[in-house]
Amino acid sequence: MRLKKAALVILGVFIITSCEQPNVLTEFSNTTSDEALYLEAKQKMNDFDWNRAISILTTELSADYRIRTEVKETLMHAYGGKCGILALDLIASLNEATSSKMFEVSLQIFGGQSVDTSACDNSFDTLMSISSDSTQRTSDQNLFAAILGLSKMATNIHVKFDTESSGLGDGVVDAGWDSCPDSTDPARLSDAEVKKIISGVGLIFENLTVLGSELTSGTASASLTDALNSCESVLGVGNCTIVDEAAVTPEVRRFFRRMISSSAVGYGTCDISDSTTPSCCPSIANP
Repeated sequence: MRLKKAALVILGVFIITSCEQPNVLTEFSNTTSDEALYLEAKQKMNDFDWNRAISILTTELSADYRIRTEVKETLMHAYGGKCGILALDLIASLNEATSSKMFEVSLQIFGGQSVDTSACDNSFDTLMSISSDSTQRTSDQNLFAAILGLSKMATNIHVKFDTESSGLGDGVVDAGWDSCPDSTDPARLSDAEVKKIISGVGLIFENLTVLGSELTSGTASASLTDALNSCESVLGVGNCTIVDEAAVTPEVRRFFRRMISSSAVGYGTCDISDSTTPSCCPSIANP
């Protein structure tokens, strides 16, 4: 299964030993060589020591070695691990989802978890350095892209709208949440954060086919498809798969605030289908 292969990469299970090779480091006479350092980084990922792995990959490898695709992939997974991405756990949680609403599902799977939104951003930037074109990436890279998109979207909502238990949350939106105003209030979403959510959702929708192949039970697959259809019914085909935050227009940003507030895919009770006189976030400009 593709997921098992991708998960092994994410967890850094790269070490193969045998009776003839009791210590793979004996292959390298110089333990400060790029090859030996790269192996050490993957071993640190095995131990979930993301910071040390990232440090090796970004500061100790030579510049020429760092630009290799396989090294970029490893760095992408290391940042993803720090962000909170463990593929098998996330897929299992998605397959156990019971909500039909995309944004509810996203909070449920990250409830009780410590998240690092900046690490998600770094993982995304590394993915883009491999290729910003999904057709030029491998299926495994696109599976990770979809999981990363889900995590990027979910963690930015989690840190604002699910803050019980010293920020770990309980998987349920907090009382008093409000996605409508752009605000510097720490309990509200800024425009910059909404752009990150849109970019994350764009990655999900862009790679929905490969992610859907791993979702064999639960409601997550249907909730994601319904969210894409709801988005495209208002914004049009092609306008819901934006992954570049700089390409997000004010109209798209305002619509996503409404999506989060809607009864169809979000946490509220308003109707997202009427874009002419929206009941979701009526206080902000339309469209």
